[in-house]
Amino acid sequence: MSPGSLGRPKILGRVSGPIWSAAALGLITLFAAPAFGAFVINRPADEYAPSMFAVYERNRQEGVANYITEDFLLASYGLIRVAVGKSVERERYAGLLRNLVGRLQAAVQEQEADSPVRRANQDFLAILAALAEGRPEAADAAGPKRAQAELDLVLAANEIARSPLWGYSFDYAQFLPRGHYEGDEALTRYFRAARYAGAALFAVKPSRATGVSRKAA
Repeated sequence: MSPGSLGRPKILGRVSGPIWSAAALGLITLFAAPAFGAFVINRPADEYAPSMFAVYERNRQEGVANYITEDFLLASYGLIRVAVGKSVERERYAGLLRNLVGRLQAAVQEQEADSPVRRANQDFLAILAALAEGRPEAADAAGPKRAQAELDLVLAANEIARSPLWGYSFDYAQFLPRGHYEGDEALTRYFRAARYAGAALFAVKPSRATGVSRKAA
């Protein structure tokens, strides 16, 4: 049977549903088309679901049976953990972090005026506040130029450089949002602020390994 002898395609069957694998479609094309002359897969564009959870939710609504296996349960557990983690970080942790930074900024005001410790704390917290709130300026810093230079390096996130604030080499590339933090503005702000807060080394002793000098310590 040649392709030209098939004539106009006839819709002999409709294959619908949320997910069809490439293998399944390949088998339909291989066996159904030669046997019946033509086989059209009619699948509206809006049937493509954005996630596996949406697929199974639609199946439940349409009364379509779901094929559940052990590996599916394990995969679902992992997806649920990621989804819950994202939700908690966005709706709970991000707000708690901003609140913590605000309270620390208020506490710093009670430290000795114009002391090096107070100025350093003000700069550090000004950078954290800017990251947590998604601002490109380090407002309320004691050393505006130094704090802004540090913030710019964090936001650029593309090099290893000597920190204007800490005085030792810092891998700023670690502040590039990745995974589920990428593409979500709220999670991006949370990631940068939390990562910077955890990565900053408050050195009290000089160290050749970290590059912290006696003066910086």
